[in-house]
Amino acid sequence: MLKRWLVAAFIAGTLMVADGLALIAVTRAFLPHKPPPWATAPFFWSLAWSVQLFAWLFPRGAGDTTGGPTVLAVALGALLDLALLTLAVHAIRGRRTRRA
Repeated sequence: MLKRWLVAAFIAGTLMVADGLALIAVTRAFLPHKPPPWATAPFFWSLAWSVQLFAWLFPRGAGDTTGGPTVLAVALGALLDLALLTLAVHAIRGRRTRRA
């Protein structure tokens, strides 16, 4: 049982890395100009929706002008993405093994 969860977590992590690499590839394809939002939004949104959630819960301090989410928001967002994607992969793999 633990092995199935570890394999699902590995597949989920690999999917997250592949999504990031695809975002990099699309961004580089439009160099030297900025890529249009329609080209990058699908890749970015799948990784960043949970970071936006945690950025709202853990905002920057009043005097902090660096912009962007906090490190805590990014870390928790990545963990949430990994957990939910692991659940989805585990469910899909479990359904496929029951059918076979």
